[in-house]
Amino acid sequence: IAGALVLSQDGFLYVFGGWDGDTYLDTAYEFNPRLNSWRPLPPMTHPRAFTAGGAVAGHLYVVGGYDGQDELAICAAFDTLAESWQDCPDMLAPRAGAGGAVLLNQLYVIGGGLTADNEIPFSEEYNPNSQTWQVVNTPMLTDNGHWSYLSVTNVETRLYAIGGNLGDQLSADTYVLETVFQAFIPSLEVP
Repeated sequence: IAGALVLSQDGFLYVFGGWDGDTYLDTAYEFNPRLNSWRPLPPMTHPRAFTAGGAVAGHLYVVGGYDGQDELAICAAFDTLAESWQDCPDMLAPRAGAGGAVLLNQLYVIGGGLTADNEIPFSEEYNPNSQTWQVVNTPMLTDNGHWSYLSVTNVETRLYAIGGNLGDQLSADTYVLETVFQAFIPSLEVP
């Protein structure tokens, strides 16, 4: 399966959606590494692949993606205790192929846009408490058009965005989001 979202929470692994080469999937699964077993979960409300997401306070957020026709702005949260889906407000822009990570209980969605036709000049931050999205200025998007298929993770109070397609070029660049200044700073190049 290509383009599935994989998240971890409380020692379990979760896999959402994806594309099997023919169909965009709404499936959700939980993997228990102690038992070495998978089990199905309630399906997502919309089949899609190339989503972004993150885990915040017992909820697994799945945002954006592509359903075979459109890039999406939808946001859904899976409650791991109730094992049910809840809608959350749509992102400010539809995007697929974005990178996502959680930092200080906020979900960040960086880049996205499968083609140059969907140039998104900003990233987004979601606050689960207020259920609001806000713009994160992302200069490399303004300069290059779109940034897709990147990897994003957090370390302490910083987000690292690495690689992907930046504009129409493959990139090995690394950028660091300094949350105090809400600014991306170029990091050392990957060797």
